[in-house]
Amino acid sequence: MIDGMKFYEKSKLKDGDFVKVKGNQLKFYEYTLAGEVNLDCDTEKAFRFDNWSITLELTISLVDYTKVVEKAVDNHYKVDEHTTKSDIDDSKKVYIKSYKEFHKETVHYKVNDDKINVLTYDKKGKLSEEKSLNV
Repeated sequence: MIDGMKFYEKSKLKDGDFVKVKGNQLKFYEYTLAGEVNLDCDTEKAFRFDNWSITLELTISLVDYTKVVEKAVDNHYKVDEHTTKSDIDDSKKVYIKSYKEFHKETVHYKVNDDKINVLTYDKKGKLSEEKSLNV
């Protein structure tokens, strides 16, 4: 198997993300850019604002997320000379494992004018990620 991270670091591809807010729902989108071309935009997490605790709560169950991932990965990747069925199954497992781990984290938010600051804490309560995004 090829180590994708080494290729990614050498390729000078840029990753990014954005959010869409509609009513009480927020969706994260992550993607990779090569110049102006969007190479990958199949990861998204949907949340609901909990104004009492100032947290974001996942709105998609693990079962439903698994169905979405299986469909998205099957549509995005095809078995060919470079990609095996095992590679595709491994990709699905990575997404699902990541989502399971994300359920153990707590996501707080702060709204400042047209920006939302998202603070993610791991299961031990340590800040693991901080993002400031335009809404």
